[in-house]
Amino acid sequence: ALCDQLEQQHSNAQEAHENLVSQLLATLTQSQNTAEFNANWQRIYAHFDVLFTTEASIDALKQTLLQLAVMGKLVPQDLNDERASELLKRIKAEKAKLIVEGKVKKEKPLTPVSEAEKPFELPRGWEWARLETLSNLITKGSSPKWQGVNYTDNTNDVLFVTSENVGSYTLLLDSPKFVEAKFNEIEPRSILQRGDYLMNIVGASIGRTAIFDRDNIANINQAVCLIRIENQEHSKPYLLHFFNSETCLEYMFDKQVDNARPNLSMGNIANFLIPIPPAYEQHRIVAKVDALMALCEQLKTRIQQANQQQQTIADALVAQALQPISAEIIDLASYRNAVACYTIKQMQSKPSFGRTQAVKLLYLAQNHAGLGLDLQFERKAAGPLVQWIYDFEEQGIETKWFSLVKKALSNGNTKIEYQINSSINEPASLIDKICTIQQRKELDRLFGLFADKNTEEAEIIATLFAAWNDFLMDGKTPSDDQIIKEVRENWHLSKERFTPEVLKKWLAWIKDHQLTPRGQGSRTAYQPSLLA
Repeated sequence: ALCDQLEQQHSNAQEAHENLVSQLLATLTQSQNTAEFNANWQRIYAHFDVLFTTEASIDALKQTLLQLAVMGKLVPQDLNDERASELLKRIKAEKAKLIVEGKVKKEKPLTPVSEAEKPFELPRGWEWARLETLSNLITKGSSPKWQGVNYTDNTNDVLFVTSENVGSYTLLLDSPKFVEAKFNEIEPRSILQRGDYLMNIVGASIGRTAIFDRDNIANINQAVCLIRIENQEHSKPYLLHFFNSETCLEYMFDKQVDNARPNLSMGNIANFLIPIPPAYEQHRIVAKVDALMALCEQLKTRIQQANQQQQTIADALVAQALQPISAEIIDLASYRNAVACYTIKQMQSKPSFGRTQAVKLLYLAQNHAGLGLDLQFERKAAGPLVQWIYDFEEQGIETKWFSLVKKALSNGNTKIEYQINSSINEPASLIDKICTIQQRKELDRLFGLFADKNTEEAEIIATLFAAWNDFLMDGKTPSDDQIIKEVRENWHLSKERFTPEVLKKWLAWIKDHQLTPRGQGSRTAYQPSLLA
């Protein structure tokens, strides 16, 4: 009887804890302005070690982060971003051309999006659009039994994906199934391509969505929906985050057919209402979500490893892992300044260090070490470049963190170097407060790797990394030859001076020194005008 009583008390406390977490997280998505959001966040942050002590509470936090992302509340808007309406116009024009060419089936006119349908107000520059507006194909597969096709043990046959293989975000192919090759002849419309979205539409797993990231010849059954979006400007990871967000899941469960085995129709899927950010903002959102999800996974892992030390672990995580989030919400500019000043302070004595190397290290700090700088880098002649560096330098001169020294080089170019002052120590000292231990360790390792590199070598390393990382962010796993071709042909004309042999040597260096990209951070912006 005493055991039963204790169990009931524990159950009641757990239920109360989950309700409290749910209600407090809801205040973030319901915030009407920045001041209200910050106040609600500070309330959660002040009690983080009490609220987030279970795997369920971390899952609730992850779901809230996804919802904030698709509502436009996770990263700041940039007034210089092109509006999403312009992206939608280009997608519409692309589809119209494909319809004329007979490559895409003509669709019935979509029902205009009414105000009553919109679940929340979007930020400036965003647009609501139906999924069919973005997609070139929405279809489902068929059953091998219906088509008289047998399963096989031959891995060279057609990989057959069913609902049990589609998880949230990831494919579950530990025990893959294969069918005879003639299935693709019978059902050619549902043959998969790398980058297709796969969504479960039948049964208890409705809504689980992942990206097909394989090169196998593959097809799907009738419980899985294939969604193909071929526009290269739209971020595939952003839409995947949307499919797993509360807004989309609520729509799915609201629209599922109420029968013995719940299912979603192709018509309902085509009519999904999607919040579309500007193209650049999509990539910033994805980078931020990925970084925060990684932190959440760290939280879950530590809870699993040490249930008896939850309070200690929560304290440590609040102090170490989530402090960058708090710092950025309070002041993104100070966060960026701290990383840049720390970089300059650590590197300014190195022979080849100057503005060019500083920018390359900031790119790698964001896209390799995972620092939340939210900087948008462009494809320029000297590799990844961010215009923010010039504003930062103006501030650095005004605040007397450093002065700029112009140095004439033997090749006729001018090198910008930094002559630091003692006042740079103040912003640079913030690095311990805004970095996790692992981020700081990796940042310092980058400095060591670049200490003996000249400007051109730093340019090659950062450009190869960026081209490779861009491929991964587009859902592609490139070969060395593809990376080299991208650098020499699709970056800037000046890159033709690097021979394939030289680039291949530095690719090997990147791999040997554990700088392999993971498809995180922001995609570099390609501008054809740079080739003029």
